[in-house]
Amino acid sequence: MNKEEFKKEWQHFLVDIGKVEKEVAEDVGQFQQNLNKKINSGSIKYIELSDIVEKYGYSIKIHKQE
Repeated sequence: MNKEEFKKEWQHFLVDIGKVEKEVAEDVGQFQQNLNKKINSGSIKYIELSDIVEKYGYSIKIHKQE
């Protein structure tokens, strides 16, 4: 997955949970600008992303590509 694909997935996630990025950032104790920078650069850590999505009932799973 490249940065553009990741950003699209992130936008889909936000739509699914019915929140904007600012609300998610506040929910996890971050500034929106910092979270946005991590998302746009693709530099967010796996554990950090996992913690965020789990707050909303989602999970991240590593699986072998077919």
